Amino acid sequence: MFLALNMMNAAAFKGIDSCAIAGFEREAVEEILGIDTKKQRLSLMVPFGYRLNEQPPKYRRNLGDIVKFIN
Repeated sequence: MFLALNMMNAAAFKGIDSCAIAGFEREAVEEILGIDTKKQRLSLMVPFGYRLNEQPPKYRRNLGDIVKFIN
């Protein structure tokens, strides 16, 4: 998992998008890729690419709007 995170961070630094995918049919993908499951198994897939449209600006509410501190 740490290798995938490093790859994703490096890609983001270069302006390349990525998304970790854990919910996939592991056996089917291993068969398609010809992986010898006695030696290796898939646990995560990470696609890389460029987005078609710009990411919309993030909207975050102020902390004071959603949290009330009681002393």
